Amino acid sequence: QAGQLGTKSGWAGRLADSWNLSNTLGLNISYGGATKTFMGLETSALTMATRGPASYSGLNEMPDFENILTSFADKTQNSNIFDKFTNKINKRTATLSSELATAWDSAPTFTKLNSYGEALFTPYTGNDESKEALGTRTHHGLDKRIFEQLEATAKMIDISKDNFSANRQIFYVRQAGHDVHGSQVDTHSKHLRAISLSVSDFYKALEEMGLEENVLLISTSEFGRTMRNNGDGTDHGWAGHSFIMCGDTYHEDTNPNGFNGGKVLGKVLEDLDYEGINAYTDRARIIPTTSIEQMLAPALDWFGVDEVTMDTVLPNLINFRATDGDYKTAFVQGVFS
Repeated sequence: QAGQLGTKSGWAGRLADSWNLSNTLGLNISYGGATKTFMGLETSALTMATRGPASYSGLNEMPDFENILTSFADKTQNSNIFDKFTNKINKRTATLSSELATAWDSAPTFTKLNSYGEALFTPYTGNDESKEALGTRTHHGLDKRIFEQLEATAKMIDISKDNFSANRQIFYVRQAGHDVHGSQVDTHSKHLRAISLSVSDFYKALEEMGLEENVLLISTSEFGRTMRNNGDGTDHGWAGHSFIMCGDTYHEDTNPNGFNGGKVLGKVLEDLDYEGINAYTDRARIIPTTSIEQMLAPALDWFGVDEVTMDTVLPNLINFRATDGDYKTAFVQGVFS
């Protein structure tokens, strides 16, 4: 967890508070629902549906909706703090709904195909269980929501850049269902397959837009799993795995500080015995060897966060410094090198 227990904000929310960007969209956009990561004390994230701006059927045209919300906000001004907050949100919603509805029409349609010759972001959701269908449908039986979220993110990156002059944004997507206490063999493999295919599609979409070197993707999780099974699944653990993806920009001579992928960072545990040196408690939980702050820090540095802001955004990072005078010694090493 990148923050202190009990805090009312998340690391991306604190960054939004610190930067206080003036662009219409703000810093943080979520396609995965509400998340504490985006909670700020002075700013709020934009939470959107993957299908694009809501059409608000029954109100016919979007400008009508904008006028209704704006008029409502103007006529309900009072000193109540809740009403003030509601009015502020209503006005922001009215403005954004109109602008985004127009901008969404210019969203790119991706023409690249995935590794199996299929259109990007099109998971198969049919019920044909025949051997022939299973052999040809690479997305068979997968949850399509992560595909939809990453497709919407790719489109929104393009829209934000071209229509709202946004050059720094954080997007949140979410794949639920990893808390598997039962049926883990089947469920977990499908989740991993969905991540693999959807992230691959996302990267190909970035390549098509020429943005693969300008976007960095990080996976995080609330908790890991135990090594010991509980019969048909596993229980809550401590350590887990994450990955970082970006266009590989490293070059020994011309860009020695570029993103250098294809490596395993942190400590890889060789002893995974239930009663081995790395197993703690009767459920065989693993102690983390690298903090989430250490992984986020080099990404935020790449994003343009300076040392002073980094201390605000990641208040626990100071605990991992190898040298008191150099905050970058707390970073997980090797991401950019």
